[in-house]
Amino acid sequence: MRIKEWEYSNFAKDIKDVCSLLIYGPDRGLVKDNSDFFLEEQKKSLQNSLEIFKLTPEDFAKSESILFELAFQKPIFYKKTLIHINLDLMKNLKIIVDFLENIDEKKPNFLLLESSNLKSDSPIVKLFKKTNNLAYLTCYNDNSKSLFNFIKSYCEELGLTISNDNIQLLSNKLGNDRLVTKREIEKLVLHADNSSITYENILIGVGDNTSIKLDLITDCLLIKSSSYINKIIDKVLEDGINYLLVIRSITKHLQLLLKLQLLSIKNVKEILPPVHFSRHQNIQLQISEIGLKSIKTAIFNINKLEMACKKQPALAGILIKYFVIKLCSIKS
Repeated sequence: MRIKEWEYSNFAKDIKDVCSLLIYGPDRGLVKDNSDFFLEEQKKSLQNSLEIFKLTPEDFAKSESILFELAFQKPIFYKKTLIHINLDLMKNLKIIVDFLENIDEKKPNFLLLESSNLKSDSPIVKLFKKTNNLAYLTCYNDNSKSLFNFIKSYCEELGLTISNDNIQLLSNKLGNDRLVTKREIEKLVLHADNSSITYENILIGVGDNTSIKLDLITDCLLIKSSSYINKIIDKVLEDGINYLLVIRSITKHLQLLLKLQLLSIKNVKEILPPVHFSRHQNIQLQISEIGLKSIKTAIFNINKLEMACKKQPALAGILIKYFVIKLCSIKS
């Protein structure tokens, strides 16, 4: 059963006649957004009394019947149970198809599936198209109108003001993948200093590899040596990247690490919004090795660093590198 885009919001609030939802399409970022939206709606309707099992290929390797076991398992401490599977991680979808084809009249726990694009003749898509109690939503890449509207709404969500002319400029510079668009807008937050996005911000901040260079710094904090990190900082500043962007990137990353500590999140793959897989190894080390006290101390010192650099911008490079040296001594 097909769910049209304009129907999706209402559908997510009332799923009584459906036992599974497949969200897929070429816009992987939009797939993720719609999947997150669905989960949030279910939590709201159940007042957070929802048990979620995220199954991975490792779970199926341990027990081939894991899906059947969880599908009819009744929750003890929750009102409902939901099973969530990222099909991009699965090498063989046959086990999912077999399960959906063979469930009996007894209604199973809800199964949420998400995936990048699937061929229209793939067995799982064909099954969802012909079965009334299986729903699917296809996520296509943004066109010019939907991209414009999304940029406008996401900037409002982040508390940023942007003119229609600058939205159009940003639309022209960005692609049509929702996850990439969000990443670029979030990068503009650093340039705009959490206020109005200007023409200059867009020209400087979008379409370059600034964010990659800044990630190289933040992802090494407290797990690499100060000399290693400071070599990257020297290169970044030599490339003309403003010292405030460096400081605010470090601040934002430290706040992320603090949030993960407070929420007891131990796996980098559980970070929302997701970070690029190329960053997983270092951030996982940071999650595992850096304590709450070190993070709080670093955040306190980074705030003092920004004030010092604003007073003496000519010394910003030296002050940032001295901050890194002190930071590494905190960890050791």
